[in-house]
Amino acid sequence: MSMWQPVKTDNKTEYIFILRYTKNNIEKEILKKQKAVTRASIKLRDMDPFTTTKKRRSNARLSLEAACEARDRWEKRLEIVNNLLAGESLV
Repeated sequence: MSMWQPVKTDNKTEYIFILRYTKNNIEKEILKKQKAVTRASIKLRDMDPFTTTKKRRSNARLSLEAACEARDRWEKRLEIVNNLLAGESLV
């Protein structure tokens, strides 16, 4: 099985369509990741330091950190797509 290759096209409208489609999907994914960050943040905030163990609080912090990193990765991807739509190069 070959590796995925980006679409190579000389048709500018097709290229822009692909980028806009990708942008819409990335924006949907960012909303999902933001909801995950909100849920993890609320869960950590609602933990009582006197009734929960250190391990549970530590795991909640790690979960929040992982959710934030995932959201940030998707935001970086959106920034790349926006730059491509604006006509800037990747480098």
